[in-house]
Amino acid sequence: MSSFSIGARPPDAGRWLSIVRRLAGGIIAAVGLIFLIIGILFMIGRSWPTATGTVGQCVMSTTYSGANHSRTQHDECTVTWTYQGRQHTTSIDFGARHAAGQPVTLRVHGNQAIEDTPGWVSAIMLGVGIVLLLAGLGLALLPRRGRRASTLRTALST
Repeated sequence: MSSFSIGARPPDAGRWLSIVRRLAGGIIAAVGLIFLIIGILFMIGRSWPTATGTVGQCVMSTTYSGANHSRTQHDECTVTWTYQGRQHTTSIDFGARHAAGQPVTLRVHGNQAIEDTPGWVSAIMLGVGIVLLLAGLGLALLPRRGRRASTLRTALST
């Protein structure tokens, strides 16, 4: 005869569920941390002054990734801008959105430049990062409610 009834979990199931829960929580927390870091970097970039640049020559490249060989196009363009009386040039990957000679709004810091993004993008990245980080940590580190409730029931019944 079996030592547990139909529908009951095997004795080791709780341990494996705990391992899976902690692993899933760690992965969710790691993704949240990535979103949080990207949001912070976007916020730092938003503190840089703006400048209007001109898109120069672009070189199109295509990368393939994944099992289904999904295609991503990159448009690496030279961009020239003037800030505080000095002309600067750098290369930016626009993802096939700009044509040569087209003006583009940039955030600049010395010889570095990034394409200006709306403020809400930074806020969403930060918010999603915080929520995922906290949810993942909660899933990975906090004990299950069922275990605490059953322990409390056992303590109260004695």
